[in-house]
Amino acid sequence: MTVAPDLLFGGMAAIQTEGDLVDKALAGAGSAVGGIGGGLTARGLLGPKSGLGILGTEMVGGIIGDQVGYNTANALIRAKHGGMTPQEQVFAQQDEAYQQAIIDNFLAQNGLG
Repeated sequence: MTVAPDLLFGGMAAIQTEGDLVDKALAGAGSAVGGIGGGLTARGLLGPKSGLGILGTEMVGGIIGDQVGYNTANALIRAKHGGMTPQEQVFAQQDEAYQQAIIDNFLAQNGLG
């Protein structure tokens, strides 16, 4: 129960990340390592004695660590791709196409295009 959920969520992060295999590996490893580290850190700092306390600190620390690790991995992915992740690049392209469609529609409706 200490490591398995973090590995599962790391795998899910890898699967859901756009980009090449390196991007997926960075996201998955960042999420998993962050979750494991966060859970163990919270458990070590708080030192719970009961099973429920251990589970709670693992969960809360794992969630926080997962976010820190995933955000760190995204920063590396952004650096690799020149400032935006592949998903952000797709969103930017879609946004640009949508804005152009609005402009084209406006021009056509007003006999300007």
